[in-house]
Amino acid sequence: MLTLSSNNSACVAPRTVLLLTATLFLVLTRSAGSNDLRSWSDSSETVTFRAQYISSERGWVNIKREDGGLGRVPLKWLSASDQDYVQQATVNADVSRQTPSPTAVENSPRKKTVSLEALASVDLPAPGDVDKTVEGFIAYDIGNLGGLEGSRARDDFGRLGVESVGPLIRGLNEAAKLGNSCPIIVLRSKLAYCLSQANDPRLDVMAVCNLGCGVPQNAPHYRMLCELRTQCIGRLPVNHPVKLQQDRVDRLLTGNDEAAVDRSLRSDDAIERHAAVTAACSMGPRFGKELISMLNDPAPEVRQKARAGLVAMAANADFGPDEPANERVRSTAIRKWEEWYEQKVRFALPPAAWRYSRTQLKGLLKTKQEQTSLAAILVIRYRRHFMVNELLALFDDPSQAVRREAHNALVDLAEGADCGPSDFSNTADVKTAIAGWKVWDERRKRRFRNGIKTNDQIKAEMDSPDNEVRLAAVSTATVRSLLVANKFVIRISDSVPEIQQAARHGLVQLASGVDFGPSEGAGATAVAESSGRWRQWLSTYVTPSPPR
Repeated sequence: MLTLSSNNSACVAPRTVLLLTATLFLVLTRSAGSNDLRSWSDSSETVTFRAQYISSERGWVNIKREDGGLGRVPLKWLSASDQDYVQQATVNADVSRQTPSPTAVENSPRKKTVSLEALASVDLPAPGDVDKTVEGFIAYDIGNLGGLEGSRARDDFGRLGVESVGPLIRGLNEAAKLGNSCPIIVLRSKLAYCLSQANDPRLDVMAVCNLGCGVPQNAPHYRMLCELRTQCIGRLPVNHPVKLQQDRVDRLLTGNDEAAVDRSLRSDDAIERHAAVTAACSMGPRFGKELISMLNDPAPEVRQKARAGLVAMAANADFGPDEPANERVRSTAIRKWEEWYEQKVRFALPPAAWRYSRTQLKGLLKTKQEQTSLAAILVIRYRRHFMVNELLALFDDPSQAVRREAHNALVDLAEGADCGPSDFSNTADVKTAIAGWKVWDERRKRRFRNGIKTNDQIKAEMDSPDNEVRLAAVSTATVRSLLVANKFVIRISDSVPEIQQAARHGLVQLASGVDFGPSEGAGATAVAESSGRWRQWLSTYVTPSPPR
């Protein structure tokens, strides 16, 4: 039992309590960050393995396998319980690094603050000739511009430099709405390279403020833009106002704590409300009503952020109000938003339902009631449950709305990949689409398994005679940014079109945004031309030295 002298308890107690509290917290939470072997599974809970948790960074989880080898798996592919484990382990690691000594607490400087004025957006420059170059490349890349004109568009795009940041952002927003994945991957690599060359925080803020603008949340590649936006924030100086504000948002999103967001939305601090609105915008229709109420917020920046989130949620429908607006105009806009929410999002679940387990969601789908099924699909989609078989089973549902939303959920989970069907597909087309989605799911699981393989294993499998093994290895090498330019160049001439494109994406990444094709669906002649140009590039390519 701890006793304190009454004579000096006033000066000793705060320091002692701080030490005891920090020690007790670390003891109680140490298990979540321990390095013991544990079982892991993917989001579909069909692929499992045992490994030790090492660390996590930028959406990746570093692990150590039972055989002692190291591996990396995407955090978003892990099961909900595994993601919770990683989040808790990350919090514990942060606490252990940041828990200050009593002296440090007494002498610590005032906490950095952010002003709403410092978060003002940086607008894109007016459209010009560079925008036409980007548009021409997109047309080439999706196969709508061929021959000499297409080659010229590709070459003109390759010569773009730092001056193209604005047009590239605009092009990415347009490409995100397309079903094709190649344009957005090449544009993303080019933009990342230009931003790194410019090393100008204002350009990064421009990207943060404009990436995803005008792109509905249900667009095929909306999530990829969000990831790129996060990368741009990560490039900013640690004390930059936008980065400090993003830290607030990240804290609110940790553990998907809706109660914390609710509290912050009612805060007296405009900066805290701004962060809460930003977090709410990324949590789907759950906070639709709250965002509508924030259109009455006294801070213009908070109102604008809430409106932008509602517009994205409403697939670009916009009921205002424009700023500045008088009370009558604002009330009219809010009434229209409330009508939209009741009509279009009436099947949104109450807050508690967003934490339904997979078993509970399966039960909701089995009721065969339209509104219940739509609600369950909404949760599956926004909580990123890879319940592929359950969604495919809805393709023969009597409700067209259910069939459409099941398809949209799969496209979102696949980050833009689309195997169909359309609203007007016949029975044969639906069967073909189901088969395509099953192939996609198997490939996803194979890439997940690749996460626990070493780089040397991945390199070896890039030459495998098995098409699926080869495709998974090339895709994994691209994601890991492996310095295997020679192997990528070989795969440009692969007999499997998907492997050609995966190799092309890897090369574009290594070439800092330079692209020699081939475009999706290119013929044998175009593939041979692209292969030759990549081989010529390889002859001048110098493999970067590994970081020390």
